Amino acid sequence: VACVGALDDVSRVVTRGLKRTDSDLLLVGCAANALGGSVAADVLGQIGGPLPAIDFERERRLIAFLLAPSTRDLVLSMTAVGDGGVAVAALRMAFASQDAGIDLDRFQGMRGKQSAGSFEALFSEQCGWIVETAALDAFYNEAARAGLSETDVVHIGSVTADRKFSQTHAGAFDIGELRDVWSKPLQEVYP
Repeated sequence: VACVGALDDVSRVVTRGLKRTDSDLLLVGCAANALGGSVAADVLGQIGGPLPAIDFERERRLIAFLLAPSTRDLVLSMTAVGDGGVAVAALRMAFASQDAGIDLDRFQGMRGKQSAGSFEALFSEQCGWIVETAALDAFYNEAARAGLSETDVVHIGSVTADRKFSQTHAGAFDIGELRDVWSKPLQEVYP
């Protein structure tokens, strides 16, 4: 699935590279514990399993919220979750910056379902976006004004000065090493 649109002002485009140490990372959308059809399931040789549910009306509300001028002014960087889930989306944000790391210790997965921060929640390819903001309270206030619930916008972590990816259940990893592993298949195709 892809989205295409016209930009009124290219200077206001929000990119995925992390911008500011000590800023906050939010999941806008819903954490799902469903690996069906995911890259993680494919790598693990799993066939079948539940797919993340899509609520199209909710997605329209979330997109409208993220595109609203009052919200856009609060967003430093952003990326869609999609392929690879929350963990991979957060890493793509770190890969796009040169001097930042990510701490996802606040990420709890889908409340009331499987274990908090579970593998399924980290790698489920649900709808949603990871947003970096330096104005956490203002972002929450805008979300409330837009009629979003506390499960629609969830504080999942922060941007750090070290080049590490850390999450309580996954451990801590050097982002440079992860980037090398990530890009190695492309280097073999495009030497």
